[in-house]
Amino acid sequence: MQRLLGAGLSYFDVIDLIAGVASKARIVGLDLVELVPERDVQTIRAICAARIICNAIGCAAKQKL
Repeated sequence: MQRLLGAGLSYFDVIDLIAGVASKARIVGLDLVELVPERDVQTIRAICAARIICNAIGCAAKQKL
């Protein structure tokens, strides 16, 4: 999952970004776009997306209301 295809953020960049936002502001939503199942032959992108979502949920759950 560390392999970066094209321009954009790596998995770890996104995780760090989510953690940084969560440390300074309340997370109220997340929109994950550009996931095309037909092009995800080995479901690697879907697994990566699921891990990002789970990480964001975890960061949001740790936040104080």
